Amino acid sequence: MNAGGLTSFPYSDDRVMVATLGPLVVPVVGKRGYSVESARAQARAIELHGRAVGQGRMVELSLIDGEVPVPDAEVRAILDGGVPVISPFYRAVSAVFPGTGFRAALIRGVLMSFQLLGRTSYPQKVFATIDAAADFSHPHALATDPALSGLQRLGESIAEIAREAVRRDVLSETSVAAMLAGQPR
Repeated sequence: MNAGGLTSFPYSDDRVMVATLGPLVVPVVGKRGYSVESARAQARAIELHGRAVGQGRMVELSLIDGEVPVPDAEVRAILDGGVPVISPFYRAVSAVFPGTGFRAALIRGVLMSFQLLGRTSYPQKVFATIDAAADFSHPHALATDPALSGLQRLGESIAEIAREAVRRDVLSETSVAAMLAGQPR
């Protein structure tokens, strides 16, 4: 089974996207970062997907461009405000922030710290590659939707979402190449 026909894109602009695949939601934060409008729209799309799949059943796998700017205070407030609304729907959360070296490791560490400070009951982890995040997320998604067992590789489905984000000029080609490091093309 290929996820191409199962993937939908409930929100997309030139800064962010949201893709869904069964219980999986894939927020994409692009190279331009958030605007106030895009932060609100992305949070709303994630919430609507959570409501559709049910409490404790949504699996998030975020893709974050390696050059994303730090969000301003208003955007951070919107994102923080969405946490109590969206978190009851999560089963597991992962994020991909590409790159090697000190900067990338530092940012992944900061992202993980924020996740831990949230003291949520669901598992969370930050990765450098799509394959690693997909390996973490797949068992959680399968527990929610056994129909996903037909997916040959969840990583390839997420990679196709990343490639679509490049086609829509949301993610940079450089970031997606790093996210796909070691993955078959």
